[in-house]
Amino acid sequence: MAASAYPGPDTPGTIYLLHFSGRTKRGHQHYLGWSRDVERRIRQHRSGTGAGETKKAVAEGLKLTVAQTWEGTPDLEKRLKEWHRRGRKAFSGICPFCPGDASLPLDLVRELGEASLRIHRLRAS
Repeated sequence: MAASAYPGPDTPGTIYLLHFSGRTKRGHQHYLGWSRDVERRIRQHRSGTGAGETKKAVAEGLKLTVAQTWEGTPDLEKRLKEWHRRGRKAFSGICPFCPGDASLPLDLVRELGEASLRIHRLRAS
């Protein structure tokens, strides 16, 4: 894909959190992503043609649930993932389906804002 096809860091879109019905073989239960067209992107994840982590989850027979969505940019999504990786913290702290104790730093909480609170239950394809 050409570099110009990628969105700029401040492109408005939707940050979404996927919750898996169980843990993957690698122990993961969430995926955080960003899209300008979240419905299309969720269909890709569910069909096994999304990100590597969701491909593995679908191949292992796990169901995907959109747990939360927020308005945001690719830059904010990147910083959320960096926080996750840097501290080896789980996204369970921002997942309404999980008892999580990993609180986001206040600056990320402020920028992320309120979740949409729209919870979509998706059946496996």
